Order: sequence, then C-alpha cells, then structure tokens
Amino acid sequence: MIKDIQTNIQNNNSSPTSQQVNNQGSEARDIKREVDSYIEEYVKLDTELDEMKVSLSNMECLLSSATSYLKEARTTTRPNKVKSSLLHSLHKAISKLKSRHASLNACYTDATSSLEKAYAAFRDTNTSLIRL
Repeated sequence: MIKDIQTNIQNNNSSPTSQQVNNQGSEARDIKREVDSYIEEYVKLDTELDEMKVSLSNMECLLSSATSYLKEARTTTRPNKVKSSLLHSLHKAISKLKSRHASLNACYTDATSSLEKAYAAFRDTNTSLIRL
C-alpha cells in the first residue's frame, strides 16, 4: 500500500501539470535574476545622473557669475575697441554655454524620467514574480 502511494506520488510529480509548474517556476526565477540585475544597473545609472546634476548645478553657478561679471564690465568703465571686442566674445561664449546647459539639462530630465519609469516597471515585475 505504501509502495502504491509512493508510485502514485511519483506519477503525479511527473504529470504535465507538475512539469509545467516546475518550468514556470524556473522561468520566474530566471526573470527575477534578470530584473535584479537591471535594478542594480538602475542604481548605478541613478548615481551617475546624480553626479551629472551636481555638474549641471556647478555649470549654472559659473554661468550666473560670468553673466554678472559681464554686466559689471560693460557698465564700469568707458569701453575701448579691444574691450568691446572682448566683451562681445565673452557674451557669445556665455550664450553658447547657456544653450549647452539648457540642452544638457533637458537630456538629464529625460534620462531621469526614463530611468524612473524603467525602475517602476522592474519593481512591478519583481513584485509580480514574488507573488508567484
């Protein structure tokens, strides 16, 4: 009788349903490992974006200082031809840097937003896998 029960259990474990569950469990574990790997990559990218934000803030401070110095230089003394040329060149350089800063800031914002959406998807997938 015990031998019949053991045989019956073995037969039940090798049934298509049991095999299917084992395959799904294995697949879920593989997906979870992959999601965990993506989450680690998210953390690295998030750290890099934080460093980029600090650089952008520093750039913004330098731009503000340069603009302030330019305004001061334009108003303090009588301009001569060389000074006017230098001030004009400085103004153009500041304008280019402002444009570059705006572009980088937009890229930063897009990257941060995309990364947050990806992280939410990874987190949701991970939560779904845990429920299995």
